[in-house]
Amino acid sequence: MKLLVVDDSTVMRRMISGAAQIMGYEIIEAKDGREALEALETDAAHIAAITLDITMPEMDGIECLEIIKANPNFQHIPVIMVSAESEKESVLKAIRLGARHYVTKPFTPEDITTRLMEVLDIDDEF
Repeated sequence: MKLLVVDDSTVMRRMISGAAQIMGYEIIEAKDGREALEALETDAAHIAAITLDITMPEMDGIECLEIIKANPNFQHIPVIMVSAESEKESVLKAIRLGARHYVTKPFTPEDITTRLMEVLDIDDEF
């Protein structure tokens, strides 16, 4: 299975990817919402979860999340929002739109691993 990592920061994508690869997931990276949607169009059947930054160029994470959750082909895929924004309103909006978790930057690889295990119902330790 694959994890779709969506963030405009190469450093953040690599950090999240590293944590997911330890769990055995193949990684698909996207630098904005448009690239994420293109990846979903071609590979949605193999994507187990998505980590999605909020603040990105071209298409931000909230707009991308709305499209994902409105599409019957993608809406079942759990989404973990990842953002430097910790304002209560941003968190609530993402959760209302269907995000399963919200992780605030800065975070540790263990934070991401824990959230992935929760959304994927994995009990093993890595």
